[in-house]
Amino acid sequence: MSEKLSIEDRIKSNHRNDNEQLKIIFEEEKSLLIEAPAGYGKTKTMISKLAYILAKGKLPYPKKILALTFSVNAALNIKRGVSNVLKELLKDELKSIGRLNSKFFISNYHGFCRNILSKYGYLIDKKLSCINSLDSVDDSKNKKIEEYGITLETEKVKIIECFNTAIKNVDDGFIEENMKKYNDLVIEYFLPNNIIPFNAILTLTLKLFDEFPEILKFYQAYFYYIIVDEFQDTNILSWFLLKKLINDDHKLILMGDPLQRIYGFIGAVPDLLEKSQKEFILKKVKLKNNYRYKENEKLLLLDTNLRKNAENPISPQIKDDVQLVIYSAINQEEEALWVYNKIEELIKEDKESKIAVLVRQGKNNKNTAKILQTFRNNNLDYFDALFSEEDKEYREFHSICLKKFNKLPKEKNGRVNKKILESLVKELGDIKTCNNIYGSLYSLLDSFIKGIFSSEFSFLNMQEKIEFIREVLENNSLKQQMEYLDKKVVFTTVHGAKGLEWDYVILPDIEKASFPHWNSICKTCQNRYFYFEDNNKCKINWEKIPKNDDFEKKFLEELSVFYVAVTRAKKEVFFSFSKKRINNWEDCQDSYMSCFVNLKKITTIEI
Repeated sequence: MSEKLSIEDRIKSNHRNDNEQLKIIFEEEKSLLIEAPAGYGKTKTMISKLAYILAKGKLPYPKKILALTFSVNAALNIKRGVSNVLKELLKDELKSIGRLNSKFFISNYHGFCRNILSKYGYLIDKKLSCINSLDSVDDSKNKKIEEYGITLETEKVKIIECFNTAIKNVDDGFIEENMKKYNDLVIEYFLPNNIIPFNAILTLTLKLFDEFPEILKFYQAYFYYIIVDEFQDTNILSWFLLKKLINDDHKLILMGDPLQRIYGFIGAVPDLLEKSQKEFILKKVKLKNNYRYKENEKLLLLDTNLRKNAENPISPQIKDDVQLVIYSAINQEEEALWVYNKIEELIKEDKESKIAVLVRQGKNNKNTAKILQTFRNNNLDYFDALFSEEDKEYREFHSICLKKFNKLPKEKNGRVNKKILESLVKELGDIKTCNNIYGSLYSLLDSFIKGIFSSEFSFLNMQEKIEFIREVLENNSLKQQMEYLDKKVVFTTVHGAKGLEWDYVILPDIEKASFPHWNSICKTCQNRYFYFEDNNKCKINWEKIPKNDDFEKKFLEELSVFYVAVTRAKKEVFFSFSKKRINNWEDCQDSYMSCFVNLKKITTIEI
């Protein structure tokens, strides 16, 4: 009879004896900063760390582990992962996963703050005790505020708008100076109307901690470990919250990848990993092995070379060239047909495959519109997820669903059950024909609700399922539920694809002024810092760029988006561009291959 494996041996086997990962899991280091690119096992390591702490009884009673991440979807995946790993580690010894689940709190920042306000928010305003029945709204513009039936004087509107702008611009001085004014307006005008702005969920929690320090001290003592995933996407309000919450007694683990910071335009704090390392005196650990592309030499080399170019754009230290194949179309009509034919070919070759067409911009892009039209003309089924989180219809659909969700009838015990949720989906079917976005979102909602009640989510009890659905609707996060769709082909933006993966990814429009975007670096680069190689290939002439220019910063922001797009593929990524394109003024103009596929040690072959 074989000897029973220890918990440690089971983890070692699961992590392929990866020394860096195992050190993070097993060692008692107080504070860590873990940097790892996509595919290096960062989240898997975090999950095993959590499971190991619980399985070995290393968490002092009655303390908990707080695990925070950027999205509600990522938070759920971590909780699911911990539950599954615990079952594997403890096997016969585990009688009830529920008791161990009670040892950690896993959420995004808004979910964490909602939980606090639901318990203690009444100390600020009694409306906050029922925060889950309030409508969560975007208050960034006066027009949006008026949509909620709230009329404010110009001066008060300006305070709210400027506060939102300061968050996007990471203006911490303005935010600290004006947070009280902002909170006062929320309490006076929004809460009485059963409305709470998204930002106020965090600012009111900060207010609660300031005015009732004993509550802050309770939470500081309550959590023994604080672990944050996707830390590079943390915005300024969340950063304020963390700095207030963390003290010297905590065991702290921050995990992220600076090259995957693509939300700077909505307030992700720049250079946050470096700042946090100094602020909390963290030991930095870098994971070294790419498991996603371990057997895929081409994608592994592309990943490496893109990262090297990001580290040192002017003279990267790269050993080997990676050669990419890019389809060179005469015009956008031909490129659209190539995308269609390539997807048909992939579906025939790999019938179980999932394919994504990722674009830098949404439907307003002329080439994207042509590709979609080609698909419609040929009746090839696909899911259209090209709506952005800022689209009015996208926000409206979530708002409609949330209002109906909050008014659902309940059982005698005050809870919502599966049958009641199914009736909600059926009722919402009446609005799906209003426009294409509603139709797509309805399909997504239907798949999402069905997925929540599948065996895959057995680790959640009914109340946790209800809370997760509410968080998805409140955070406008239906886009992140595309994994539940049975569609083989998905069209979405790169930002909408963050955190998701497909077997194959197609990247059209890999052109100058498209990817990278004109308003980012191409506008600055035009006629100054670039040159053409082999007629169609655009390259950056780094020798011409002044040292004090912010061009490199903008270049890295766009390269991060490109890197995220490329790393959504598990098996292969395909590129295409057009030599002629129609611009926003309906003029046909010459077009050139993007500098991103012609960086140092990255070469292209046109087909």
